[in-house]
Amino acid sequence: MAGIKIALTGEGNTDYGEYGFNKKTGNMEWFPGPLVPLIQHTAALLKKECEIDLVDKHDVLKMKTQRTMKKMNGLGGKAKDSARYALYLKLKGYQYGIFYCDADKENGKKNTDENVCKKLYADVRGEIEEGIEATRSSEQKIIAMVALKMIECWLLADVKAIGVAIGEQPEKIKLPPYPELIWGTKDDPKSNYPKHYLKRVLNPEKKKGMESNRDTFYQIADAIDVKILSKRCPISFHHFEEDLSGMLE
Repeated sequence: MAGIKIALTGEGNTDYGEYGFNKKTGNMEWFPGPLVPLIQHTAALLKKECEIDLVDKHDVLKMKTQRTMKKMNGLGGKAKDSARYALYLKLKGYQYGIFYCDADKENGKKNTDENVCKKLYADVRGEIEEGIEATRSSEQKIIAMVALKMIECWLLADVKAIGVAIGEQPEKIKLPPYPELIWGTKDDPKSNYPKHYLKRVLNPEKKKGMESNRDTFYQIADAIDVKILSKRCPISFHHFEEDLSGMLE
């Protein structure tokens, strides 16, 4: 897809993708994760086209020059990572960039409280923006893309997209009304921990289901109506939608 070139980095293969060997072509290449169609579909709503370049987070983390360390003095949390990213993009000649991360910090039972979740989101997002501002050039436009809990919450937003991916009728699929607010015990597969919730949706009882992996996540994301996603994840995805609109103006 032609259009504005945007660099994207993330946390792992189930969000921004992975670099690996393509048996069909015999070459090493990037296999995109679900963030790529989510970004491109959101841009399409804004009547914009964008080309996504995936940036290996490990390449960014390798940046430990004296200049980098000086600019990161006093930064904490996600700010150090986003500062490295902004500087990396500047050195590589990218004007546009997106820094993705989850905000899946433990907050006990309060982690389903909307106000607590908004505070958590604002804190993580603030750290990222602080790091970006510390190292970006005046010409660069780099924004944060933060899932309030994790990418699985966004993938639980559109029942029709889930149905397309797993070949099931939407009325037979039960999704949470506000997926970014769900939470549960990580060690209990029957809890509402987002990863467990999505696994149960992908693998209905007494039926052969799908794996929770990059390919499945990509299929769901590619079928998602981002308007529905923005409405059902108003704290995190709606904010990203607004930021992307501002960046692409």
